[in-house]
Amino acid sequence: MTQTPVSPDSVPRADTAASERSDRELDRRLRALEAENAALRAGQTSRRPRGILRSVLAVVALTLAVLLAPLAVLASWVRIELVDTDRFVATLAPLAEDPAVQSFLGDQVMAAVDEQVDFDAIVGSLASGLTSLELPSEADAAITLLRGPAAQGMRSVVASTVEETIASDAFAGTWQLALTNTHRATIALMRGDTNGMLTLDRDTGELAIDAGVIVAQVKDQLEARGFGLASMIPNVTASIPLTTAEGLVGAQLGYAAAVALGTWLPWLVLALLVAGVALARRRTRALARTGFGLTLGFLLLLGGLSVGAALFEQAVSPGVMPGSTAAALTTQLTESLRSTSAALAFAAALIALAALLLGPSRGAVALRSALTSGFARARAAYSAHGVTTGAVGTAIERFRSALALIVAVGGVLIIFLARPVNAPTIAWTTVGVLGALALIELLRRPEAEEHSPAAESA
Repeated sequence: MTQTPVSPDSVPRADTAASERSDRELDRRLRALEAENAALRAGQTSRRPRGILRSVLAVVALTLAVLLAPLAVLASWVRIELVDTDRFVATLAPLAEDPAVQSFLGDQVMAAVDEQVDFDAIVGSLASGLTSLELPSEADAAITLLRGPAAQGMRSVVASTVEETIASDAFAGTWQLALTNTHRATIALMRGDTNGMLTLDRDTGELAIDAGVIVAQVKDQLEARGFGLASMIPNVTASIPLTTAEGLVGAQLGYAAAVALGTWLPWLVLALLVAGVALARRRTRALARTGFGLTLGFLLLLGGLSVGAALFEQAVSPGVMPGSTAAALTTQLTESLRSTSAALAFAAALIALAALLLGPSRGAVALRSALTSGFARARAAYSAHGVTTGAVGTAIERFRSALALIVAVGGVLIIFLARPVNAPTIAWTTVGVLGALALIELLRRPEAEEHSPAAESA
Protein backbone atom coordinates (compact mmCIF):
# COMPACT_ATOMS: atom_id res chain seq x y z
CA MET A 1 0.00 0.00 0.00
CA THR A 2 1.27 3.37 -0.98
CA GLN A 3 1.34 5.97 1.94
CA THR A 4 1.00 9.67 1.35
CA PRO A 5 3.91 11.51 2.90
CA VAL A 6 3.11 14.09 5.64
CA SER A 7 4.54 17.53 5.21
CA PRO A 8 6.66 18.71 8.11
CA ASP A 9 5.01 22.15 7.97
CA SER A 10 1.42 20.85 8.43
CA VAL A 11 1.85 19.89 12.12
CA PRO A 12 2.93 23.34 13.36
CA ARG A 13 0.12 24.97 11.42
CA ALA A 14 -2.47 22.69 13.08
CA ASP A 15 -1.05 23.36 16.54
CA THR A 16 -1.09 27.09 15.89
CA ALA A 17 -4.78 27.05 14.85
CA ALA A 18 -5.78 25.07 17.93
CA SER A 19 -3.83 27.44 20.15
CA GLU A 20 -5.50 30.45 18.60
CA ARG A 21 -8.95 28.94 19.14
CA SER A 22 -8.06 28.21 22.74
CA ASP A 23 -6.85 31.75 23.30
CA ARG A 24 -10.00 33.19 21.79
CA GLU A 25 -12.18 30.97 24.02
CA LEU A 26 -10.17 31.92 27.09
CA ASP A 27 -10.43 35.59 26.20
CA ARG A 28 -14.19 35.26 25.71
CA ARG A 29 -14.56 33.58 29.09
CA LEU A 30 -12.44 36.24 30.78
CA ARG A 31 -14.58 39.00 29.29
CA ALA A 32 -17.74 37.17 30.45
CA LEU A 33 -16.33 36.82 33.95
CA GLU A 34 -15.37 40.48 34.04
CA ALA A 35 -18.86 41.47 32.91
CA GLU A 36 -20.40 39.21 35.56
CA ASN A 37 -18.13 40.63 38.26
CA ALA A 38 -19.02 44.15 37.19
CA ALA A 39 -22.70 43.31 37.38
CA LEU A 40 -22.27 41.79 40.86
CA ARG A 41 -20.34 44.83 42.05
CA ALA A 42 -23.04 47.10 40.69
CA GLY A 43 -25.74 45.02 42.42
CA GLN A 44 -23.87 45.06 45.71
CA THR A 45 -23.36 48.80 45.44
CA SER A 46 -27.04 49.34 44.79
CA ARG A 47 -28.07 47.02 47.65
CA ARG A 48 -25.69 48.58 50.17
CA PRO A 49 -27.59 51.89 50.47
CA ARG A 50 -30.84 49.95 50.82
CA GLY A 51 -29.31 47.82 53.57
CA ILE A 52 -28.05 50.90 55.39
CA LEU A 53 -31.45 52.56 55.06
CA ARG A 54 -33.17 49.47 56.50
CA SER A 55 -30.81 49.44 59.45
CA VAL A 56 -31.35 53.13 60.13
CA LEU A 57 -35.13 52.76 59.93
CA ALA A 58 -35.00 49.75 62.28
CA VAL A 59 -32.93 51.65 64.85
CA VAL A 60 -35.24 54.67 64.70
CA ALA A 61 -38.40 52.54 65.01
CA LEU A 62 -37.10 50.47 67.93
CA THR A 63 -35.69 53.51 69.74
CA LEU A 64 -39.01 55.33 69.46
CA ALA A 65 -40.84 52.22 70.68
CA VAL A 66 -38.60 51.95 73.74
CA LEU A 67 -38.99 55.64 74.57
CA LEU A 68 -42.76 55.73 74.02
CA ALA A 69 -43.63 52.40 75.71
CA PRO A 70 -43.66 53.73 79.33
CA LEU A 71 -45.66 56.77 78.22
CA ALA A 72 -48.13 54.49 76.44
CA VAL A 73 -48.61 52.39 79.58
CA LEU A 74 -49.09 55.50 81.71
CA ALA A 75 -51.56 57.07 79.27
CA SER A 76 -53.55 53.84 78.99
CA TRP A 77 -53.70 53.55 82.79
CA VAL A 78 -55.00 57.10 83.13
CA ARG A 79 -57.57 56.57 80.40
CA ILE A 80 -58.80 53.22 81.75
CA GLU A 81 -58.45 53.59 85.53
CA LEU A 82 -59.04 57.28 86.07
CA VAL A 83 -61.36 58.36 83.26
CA ASP A 84 -63.75 55.40 83.48
CA THR A 85 -66.07 55.90 86.47
CA ASP A 86 -66.75 52.20 87.13
CA ARG A 87 -63.05 51.29 87.12
CA PHE A 88 -62.22 54.28 89.31
CA VAL A 89 -64.85 53.32 91.89
CA ALA A 90 -63.75 49.68 91.85
CA THR A 91 -60.13 50.74 92.38
CA LEU A 92 -60.75 53.02 95.36
CA ALA A 93 -63.66 51.13 96.94
CA PRO A 94 -61.34 49.07 99.24
CA LEU A 95 -60.21 52.33 100.91
CA ALA A 96 -63.46 52.27 102.88
CA GLU A 97 -61.87 49.56 105.05
CA ASP A 98 -58.52 51.32 105.52
CA PRO A 99 -58.17 52.62 109.10
CA ALA A 100 -56.16 55.67 108.03
CA VAL A 101 -58.80 56.69 105.49
CA GLN A 102 -61.62 56.03 107.97
CA SER A 103 -59.93 58.22 110.57
CA PHE A 104 -59.37 60.99 108.02
CA LEU A 105 -62.98 60.89 106.83
CA GLY A 106 -64.27 60.94 110.41
CA ASP A 107 -62.14 63.97 111.30
CA GLN A 108 -63.19 65.83 108.18
CA VAL A 109 -66.89 65.11 108.66
CA MET A 110 -66.77 66.24 112.30
CA ALA A 111 -64.82 69.34 111.32
CA ALA A 112 -67.57 70.19 108.83
CA VAL A 113 -70.28 69.51 111.44
CA ASP A 114 -68.52 71.67 114.02
CA GLU A 115 -68.20 74.45 111.46
CA GLN A 116 -71.92 74.52 110.69
CA VAL A 117 -73.54 73.25 113.89
CA ASP A 118 -73.27 75.28 117.11
CA PHE A 119 -73.85 72.69 119.83
CA ASP A 120 -73.59 75.33 122.55
CA ALA A 121 -76.32 77.39 120.89
CA ILE A 122 -78.58 74.35 120.54
CA VAL A 123 -78.18 73.45 124.21
CA GLY A 124 -78.52 77.13 125.13
CA SER A 125 -81.87 77.43 123.39
CA LEU A 126 -83.09 74.34 125.25
CA ALA A 127 -81.88 75.74 128.55
CA SER A 128 -83.58 79.07 127.87
CA GLY A 129 -86.83 77.26 127.18
CA LEU A 130 -86.54 75.40 130.45
CA THR A 131 -85.70 78.46 132.51
CA SER A 132 -88.74 80.24 131.06
CA LEU A 133 -90.92 77.69 132.85
CA GLU A 134 -90.16 79.47 136.18
CA LEU A 135 -88.57 76.41 137.74
CA PRO A 136 -87.11 76.55 141.24
CA SER A 137 -83.84 78.40 141.61
CA GLU A 138 -82.02 75.13 142.29
CA ALA A 139 -83.27 73.73 138.96
CA ASP A 140 -82.24 76.87 137.10
CA ALA A 141 -78.77 76.65 138.65
CA ALA A 142 -78.49 72.97 137.69
CA ILE A 143 -79.54 73.75 134.12
CA THR A 144 -76.92 76.47 133.92
CA LEU A 145 -74.23 74.12 135.19
CA LEU A 146 -75.23 71.38 132.74
CA ARG A 147 -75.17 73.55 129.62
CA GLY A 148 -71.45 72.95 128.92
CA PRO A 149 -71.41 69.19 129.61
CA ALA A 150 -74.65 68.76 127.64
CA ALA A 151 -73.20 70.49 124.60
CA GLN A 152 -70.03 68.40 124.86
CA GLY A 153 -72.08 65.24 125.33
CA MET A 154 -74.18 66.02 122.29
CA ARG A 155 -71.05 66.52 120.22
CA SER A 156 -69.59 63.26 121.57
CA VAL A 157 -72.70 61.36 120.55
CA VAL A 158 -72.47 62.76 117.02
CA ALA A 159 -68.71 62.04 116.83
CA SER A 160 -69.10 58.44 118.00
CA THR A 161 -71.95 57.94 115.51
CA VAL A 162 -69.71 59.29 112.74
CA GLU A 163 -66.96 56.83 113.67
CA GLU A 164 -69.36 53.89 113.93
CA THR A 165 -71.01 54.78 110.64
CA ILE A 166 -67.72 55.01 108.75
CA ALA A 167 -66.43 51.79 110.32
CA SER A 168 -69.63 49.83 109.60
CA ASP A 169 -70.13 47.41 106.72
CA ALA A 170 -73.00 49.55 105.42
CA PHE A 171 -70.58 52.42 104.82
CA ALA A 172 -69.15 50.65 101.76
CA GLY A 173 -72.23 51.55 99.74
CA THR A 174 -72.10 55.16 100.92
CA TRP A 175 -68.41 55.34 100.09
CA GLN A 176 -68.99 53.98 96.58
CA LEU A 177 -71.77 56.52 96.06
CA ALA A 178 -69.45 59.31 97.19
CA LEU A 179 -66.72 58.01 94.85
CA THR A 180 -69.13 57.86 91.93
CA ASN A 181 -70.30 61.42 92.49
CA THR A 182 -66.73 62.56 93.04
CA HIS A 183 -65.42 60.96 89.87
CA ARG A 184 -68.16 62.36 87.68
CA ALA A 185 -67.59 65.79 89.16
CA THR A 186 -63.82 65.41 88.72
CA ILE A 187 -64.17 64.59 85.03
CA ALA A 188 -66.43 67.62 84.66
CA LEU A 189 -63.82 69.75 86.42
CA MET A 190 -61.03 68.35 84.24
CA ARG A 191 -63.08 69.45 81.26
CA GLY A 192 -63.35 72.94 82.68
CA ASP A 193 -66.79 72.71 84.33
CA THR A 194 -66.51 74.11 87.90
CA ASN A 195 -70.23 73.90 88.66
CA GLY A 196 -70.14 70.30 89.82
CA MET A 197 -69.75 68.75 93.25
CA LEU A 198 -66.01 69.45 93.31
CA THR A 199 -65.04 72.97 94.29
CA LEU A 200 -61.82 74.94 94.19
CA ASP A 201 -61.28 77.26 97.13
CA ARG A 202 -59.78 80.45 95.71
CA ASP A 203 -58.45 81.52 99.13
CA THR A 204 -56.64 78.34 100.13
CA GLY A 205 -56.12 76.91 96.64
CA GLU A 206 -57.43 73.51 97.75
CA LEU A 207 -59.54 71.17 95.65
CA ALA A 208 -62.31 69.82 97.89
CA ILE A 209 -64.95 67.09 97.61
CA ASP A 210 -68.54 67.38 98.78
CA ALA A 211 -69.15 64.39 101.07
CA GLY A 212 -72.64 65.40 102.18
CA VAL A 213 -73.88 61.83 101.66
CA ILE A 214 -71.74 60.74 104.62
CA VAL A 215 -73.22 63.41 106.90
CA ALA A 216 -76.73 62.51 105.74
CA GLN A 217 -76.12 58.87 106.68
CA VAL A 218 -74.84 59.93 110.10
CA LYS A 219 -77.97 62.03 110.65
CA ASP A 220 -80.17 59.08 109.67
CA GLN A 221 -78.29 56.85 112.12
CA LEU A 222 -78.84 59.36 114.94
CA GLU A 223 -82.56 59.64 114.21
CA ALA A 224 -82.85 55.82 114.02
CA ARG A 225 -81.37 55.61 117.52
CA GLY A 226 -83.96 58.00 118.84
CA PHE A 227 -81.57 60.90 119.25
CA GLY A 228 -84.15 63.69 119.05
CA LEU A 229 -81.64 66.48 118.75
CA ALA A 230 -80.51 65.07 115.38
CA SER A 231 -83.44 66.82 113.73
CA MET A 232 -81.89 70.12 114.82
CA ILE A 233 -78.70 69.40 112.81
CA PRO A 234 -79.02 71.24 109.48
CA ASN A 235 -77.98 69.86 106.12
CA VAL A 236 -74.19 69.88 106.21
CA THR A 237 -71.91 70.06 103.20
CA ALA A 238 -68.66 68.41 104.22
CA SER A 239 -65.85 69.71 102.04
CA ILE A 240 -62.97 67.24 102.20
CA PRO A 241 -59.75 68.63 100.64
CA LEU A 242 -57.98 66.52 98.06
CA THR A 243 -55.16 68.51 96.51
CA THR A 244 -53.93 72.00 95.76
CA ALA A 245 -54.60 74.30 92.82
CA GLU A 246 -51.15 73.58 91.40
CA GLY A 247 -51.95 69.88 91.45
CA LEU A 248 -55.24 70.59 89.68
CA VAL A 249 -53.46 72.29 86.78
CA GLY A 250 -51.17 69.28 86.38
CA ALA A 251 -54.14 66.92 86.60
CA GLN A 252 -56.01 68.82 83.90
CA LEU A 253 -52.99 68.65 81.58
CA GLY A 254 -52.53 64.95 82.35
CA TYR A 255 -56.20 64.25 81.69
CA ALA A 256 -56.10 65.97 78.30
CA ALA A 257 -52.92 64.10 77.32
CA ALA A 258 -54.30 60.75 78.49
CA VAL A 259 -57.52 61.14 76.52
CA ALA A 260 -55.55 62.11 73.43
CA LEU A 261 -52.81 59.47 73.70
CA GLY A 262 -54.26 56.64 75.75
CA THR A 263 -56.17 55.08 72.88
CA TRP A 264 -53.78 55.00 69.95
CA LEU A 265 -50.31 55.32 71.50
CA PRO A 266 -50.06 51.64 72.62
CA TRP A 267 -50.92 50.51 69.09
CA LEU A 268 -48.30 52.86 67.67
CA VAL A 269 -45.66 51.40 70.00
CA LEU A 270 -46.63 47.86 68.99
CA ALA A 271 -46.43 48.78 65.30
CA LEU A 272 -43.01 50.34 65.80
CA LEU A 273 -41.75 47.21 67.57
CA VAL A 274 -42.98 44.89 64.81
CA ALA A 275 -41.65 47.14 62.05
CA GLY A 276 -38.29 47.62 63.76
CA VAL A 277 -37.68 43.91 64.28
CA ALA A 278 -38.85 43.12 60.73
CA LEU A 279 -36.47 45.71 59.22
CA ALA A 280 -33.47 44.73 61.34
CA ARG A 281 -30.76 42.74 59.56
CA ARG A 282 -29.84 40.87 62.76
CA ARG A 283 -33.21 40.34 64.32
CA THR A 284 -32.23 38.36 67.39
CA ARG A 285 -29.71 41.01 68.42
CA ALA A 286 -32.22 43.80 67.73
CA LEU A 287 -34.87 41.95 69.75
CA ALA A 288 -32.46 41.42 72.66
CA ARG A 289 -31.44 45.08 72.78
CA THR A 290 -35.04 46.21 72.50
CA GLY A 291 -36.09 43.86 75.27
CA PHE A 292 -33.43 45.20 77.63
CA GLY A 293 -34.39 48.76 76.66
CA LEU A 294 -38.04 48.10 77.43
CA THR A 295 -37.10 46.47 80.72
CA LEU A 296 -35.14 49.56 81.72
CA GLY A 297 -37.99 51.84 80.59
CA PHE A 298 -40.62 50.01 82.64
CA LEU A 299 -38.33 49.90 85.69
CA LEU A 300 -37.82 53.65 85.35
CA LEU A 301 -41.60 54.05 85.21
CA LEU A 302 -41.88 52.12 88.48
CA GLY A 303 -39.24 54.35 90.03
CA GLY A 304 -41.02 57.43 88.73
CA LEU A 305 -44.25 56.24 90.33
CA SER A 306 -42.52 55.90 93.68
CA VAL A 307 -40.98 59.37 93.37
CA GLY A 308 -44.30 60.86 92.25
CA ALA A 309 -46.15 59.24 95.12
CA ALA A 310 -43.59 60.57 97.61
CA LEU A 311 -43.85 64.07 96.16
CA PHE A 312 -47.66 63.95 96.32
CA GLU A 313 -47.63 62.74 99.92
CA GLN A 314 -45.17 65.47 100.85
CA ALA A 315 -47.29 68.12 99.09
CA VAL A 316 -50.62 67.22 100.73
CA SER A 317 -49.51 66.25 104.23
CA PRO A 318 -49.99 67.37 106.85
CA GLY A 319 -51.80 70.45 105.52
CA VAL A 320 -54.41 68.66 103.40
CA MET A 321 -54.45 65.15 104.84
CA PRO A 322 -52.27 62.96 107.10
CA GLY A 323 -49.33 61.19 105.56
CA SER A 324 -50.82 57.74 106.28
CA THR A 325 -54.01 58.66 104.41
CA ALA A 326 -52.08 60.04 101.45
CA ALA A 327 -49.95 56.87 101.35
CA ALA A 328 -53.04 54.66 101.39
CA LEU A 329 -54.59 56.71 98.59
CA THR A 330 -51.52 56.62 96.30
CA THR A 331 -50.90 52.92 96.98
CA GLN A 332 -54.45 51.92 96.13
CA LEU A 333 -54.67 54.24 93.14
CA THR A 334 -51.40 53.15 91.48
CA GLU A 335 -51.54 49.46 92.37
CA SER A 336 -52.71 48.33 88.94
CA LEU A 337 -50.16 50.55 87.18
CA ARG A 338 -47.35 49.14 89.32
CA SER A 339 -48.48 45.58 88.57
CA THR A 340 -48.71 46.26 84.84
CA SER A 341 -45.30 47.94 84.71
CA ALA A 342 -43.65 45.13 86.68
CA ALA A 343 -45.26 42.46 84.49
CA LEU A 344 -44.19 44.22 81.31
CA ALA A 345 -40.64 44.64 82.63
CA PHE A 346 -40.53 40.94 83.47
CA ALA A 347 -41.88 39.99 80.02
CA ALA A 348 -39.40 42.28 78.25
CA ALA A 349 -36.51 40.78 80.23
CA LEU A 350 -37.63 37.24 79.32
CA ILE A 351 -37.82 38.20 75.64
CA ALA A 352 -34.37 39.78 75.77
CA LEU A 353 -32.82 36.75 77.45
CA ALA A 354 -34.52 34.39 75.01
CA ALA A 355 -33.23 36.44 72.07
CA LEU A 356 -29.73 36.37 73.51
CA LEU A 357 -29.83 32.60 73.98
CA LEU A 358 -31.14 32.10 70.44
CA GLY A 359 -28.70 34.56 68.88
CA PRO A 360 -25.61 33.74 66.78
CA SER A 361 -23.07 35.33 69.09
CA ARG A 362 -20.20 33.25 70.41
CA GLY A 363 -21.38 33.61 73.95
CA ALA A 364 -24.91 32.48 73.06
CA VAL A 365 -23.62 29.53 71.05
CA ALA A 366 -21.26 28.53 73.85
CA LEU A 367 -23.97 28.89 76.48
CA ARG A 368 -26.46 26.88 74.43
CA SER A 369 -23.85 24.21 73.87
CA ALA A 370 -22.98 24.08 77.56
CA LEU A 371 -26.63 23.91 78.62
CA THR A 372 -27.46 21.29 76.02
CA SER A 373 -24.48 19.17 77.02
CA GLY A 374 -25.26 19.56 80.72
CA PHE A 375 -28.89 18.53 80.37
CA ALA A 376 -27.92 15.68 78.03
CA ARG A 377 -25.45 14.35 80.60
CA ALA A 378 -28.09 14.61 83.32
CA ARG A 379 -30.61 12.67 81.21
CA ALA A 380 -27.97 10.09 80.37
CA ALA A 381 -27.13 9.74 84.05
CA TYR A 382 -30.62 8.90 85.20
CA SER A 383 -31.20 6.73 82.11
CA ALA A 384 -28.11 4.72 83.03
CA HIS A 385 -29.75 3.96 86.37
CA GLY A 386 -32.88 2.64 84.70
CA VAL A 387 -34.94 5.80 85.11
CA THR A 388 -36.74 7.00 81.99
CA THR A 389 -39.57 9.41 81.26
CA GLY A 390 -40.92 7.16 78.51
CA ALA A 391 -43.94 8.43 76.59
CA VAL A 392 -44.19 11.49 78.82
CA GLY A 393 -40.69 12.54 77.85
CA THR A 394 -41.47 11.97 74.19
CA ALA A 395 -44.58 14.15 74.48
CA ILE A 396 -42.60 16.85 76.28
CA GLU A 397 -39.98 16.75 73.53
CA ARG A 398 -42.70 17.14 70.89
CA PHE A 399 -44.33 20.14 72.55
CA ARG A 400 -41.23 21.61 74.15
CA SER A 401 -41.52 25.04 72.51
CA ALA A 402 -45.21 25.36 73.39
CA LEU A 403 -44.56 24.34 77.00
CA ALA A 404 -41.73 26.88 77.33
CA LEU A 405 -44.03 29.59 75.97
CA ILE A 406 -46.78 28.61 78.43
CA VAL A 407 -44.31 28.81 81.32
CA ALA A 408 -43.11 32.25 80.25
CA VAL A 409 -46.66 33.59 79.80
CA GLY A 410 -47.64 32.08 83.15
CA GLY A 411 -44.82 33.94 84.88
CA VAL A 412 -45.96 37.21 83.34
CA LEU A 413 -49.56 36.58 84.42
CA ILE A 414 -48.49 35.77 87.98
CA ILE A 415 -46.74 39.11 88.29
CA PHE A 416 -49.54 40.92 86.50
CA LEU A 417 -52.22 39.53 88.83
CA ALA A 418 -50.21 39.73 92.06
CA ARG A 419 -51.51 42.30 94.57
CA PRO A 420 -49.35 44.08 95.45
CA VAL A 421 -46.34 43.52 93.22
CA ASN A 422 -43.02 43.66 95.06
CA ALA A 423 -39.43 42.55 94.61
CA PRO A 424 -39.84 39.14 96.33
CA THR A 425 -42.80 38.31 94.07
CA ILE A 426 -40.78 39.11 90.96
CA ALA A 427 -37.72 37.26 92.24
CA TRP A 428 -39.60 34.08 93.18
CA THR A 429 -41.55 34.15 89.93
CA THR A 430 -38.28 34.40 88.01
CA VAL A 431 -36.85 31.45 89.94
CA GLY A 432 -40.03 29.47 89.29
CA VAL A 433 -39.96 30.16 85.55
CA LEU A 434 -36.29 29.18 85.25
CA GLY A 435 -36.90 26.07 87.34
CA ALA A 436 -39.85 25.05 85.16
CA LEU A 437 -37.80 25.52 81.99
CA ALA A 438 -34.98 23.45 83.48
CA LEU A 439 -37.47 20.72 84.43
CA ILE A 440 -38.75 20.60 80.85
CA GLU A 441 -35.17 20.09 79.62
CA LEU A 442 -34.56 17.33 82.14
CA LEU A 443 -37.78 15.45 81.42
CA ARG A 444 -37.83 15.69 77.64
CA ARG A 445 -36.69 12.64 75.68
CA PRO A 446 -35.02 13.52 72.37
CA GLU A 447 -35.33 10.95 69.59
CA ALA A 448 -31.57 10.45 69.41
CA GLU A 449 -31.49 9.46 73.09
CA GLU A 450 -34.35 7.00 72.70
CA HIS A 451 -32.12 4.75 70.57
CA SER A 452 -28.94 5.28 72.53
CA PRO A 453 -27.25 2.24 74.10
CA ALA A 454 -28.08 3.43 77.61
CA ALA A 455 -31.77 3.80 76.75
CA GLU A 456 -31.92 0.42 75.02
CA SER A 457 -30.25 -1.33 77.94
CA ALA A 458 -32.74 0.33 80.30
